[in-house]
Amino acid sequence: MLKEPVGVDNCYAGESKRAWNLLFASVQCVEKKTPARHLWHLLIPELPSSDKQGNTSDSHYARDAMTRMLYHAVASAVALTAALSSSATAQYSNSSNSVGGLAAGVEEENFGVGCAGDVDYPTSTDDSTVQPRFAYLVTNPLAEFITLHFKDFNLPETDYVQVRAADPTAKDSRVLQYRGNDSSGAFFSDALSTSSVIVELFTDAASSAQTANASECVGFAVDSYQYLGQGSTLNGSKEEVCGADNSREARCYSGYSNAFQASNAVARLLIKKSTGSFFCTGWLLGSEGHLITNHHCISSQDHASNTEFEFMAEGSSCSVNCASARSCRGSIQASSATLIYADSTLDYALVKLPVNLSGQYGYLRLRSSGAVMNERVYVPQHPSGWGKRIAMKTDDGWGSVTSLTMGGCAPNQVAYYSDTQGGSSGSPVLGWSDNTVVALHHCGGCPNTAINSYKLINDMNWRGILPANACT
Repeated sequence: MLKEPVGVDNCYAGESKRAWNLLFASVQCVEKKTPARHLWHLLIPELPSSDKQGNTSDSHYARDAMTRMLYHAVASAVALTAALSSSATAQYSNSSNSVGGLAAGVEEENFGVGCAGDVDYPTSTDDSTVQPRFAYLVTNPLAEFITLHFKDFNLPETDYVQVRAADPTAKDSRVLQYRGNDSSGAFFSDALSTSSVIVELFTDAASSAQTANASECVGFAVDSYQYLGQGSTLNGSKEEVCGADNSREARCYSGYSNAFQASNAVARLLIKKSTGSFFCTGWLLGSEGHLITNHHCISSQDHASNTEFEFMAEGSSCSVNCASARSCRGSIQASSATLIYADSTLDYALVKLPVNLSGQYGYLRLRSSGAVMNERVYVPQHPSGWGKRIAMKTDDGWGSVTSLTMGGCAPNQVAYYSDTQGGSSGSPVLGWSDNTVVALHHCGGCPNTAINSYKLINDMNWRGILPANACT
């Protein structure tokens, strides 16, 4: 049973009692099934910094310091209480089914500050402290990650929203900041690999709501979040493991130096769409900072603008198990890209990253002559959003091209029995003899199939978009 603290000096009694009552209410909400997170923004009021005559004193500074410490402690307790209350609260569903007609892996979640929300946007702050003016907890015990969808974002230039894992021991310790001078409109936040995030608003003493874009609402609003990734597939076709899964962690092939080095150019993609988040694979093509994947992964600028490009997401040794979504974290080098062109017939999408990574990870080239029947091939990939694997062998030996005329998802495809899964879409199929890309993997079915490299070269060349050093 919680009891109010006693023996508090009258100088601090008012603020302390208010904070304690909020803490007590947040604990009671577990029994009453009221989300504690809705109390949290009340924990950060304007704090007095002077007496009634406008004079500051040591006692007032001491009171402010004590109160801030108490509020920070209470905020932490409320966050913990909110997490504990999740199983008893309707907002924290234990089901992965869609809610309110939303897609699988997407949950409706409405909160914000300003923009006609429940909380007015603050116009001033106490510049002697750095603390959030608003905080909100989003939690889902089923989450592989959490990425927020901001439907509105228009802050004064020096104000910012911060998103971080609620658990200080979370492996994904990144602190994301979205500032008024570099973020606006509707967008997805970067995905944090955690089941709970804290969203906080920080304001600057010198700023006010009037410094934001006056033609739009001032503040921010979140309407949903995504928490599960799906392996993107073409028209529902199932990319398959053919027999036993013979693909292995990428590091297991570090002894094959040329193939292993070529795999450095392969990236794990997380594409955030209105229908949910999808995993795909992409790779650096040519020396100018381009990346290629499938059209069914990225087919619009909106998709390209909301894609995370993660490189070197692989285990540090062959014994490290990376067989779970977003495991074996790499380096997210970009959270958006510019779409150059996407073609549905050849199922490819060419994007330009905001930074040229070819010097850091190398780049791959398409073979001008295309794949050769029976030649040995291998497929570096991120199946199901796992850490990088390489499909080098099949149940019958080394992977090889088994057909150049396979139908199904497209005419005259390159076929092979190398193992893939949803999320492998966009992987390069490389020839063992020269480590050039002979086909772009895009469809499953045992055999799995890919678009022949010469077709991609011809199309990009005809359109005038073939990157430098993109082919042999």
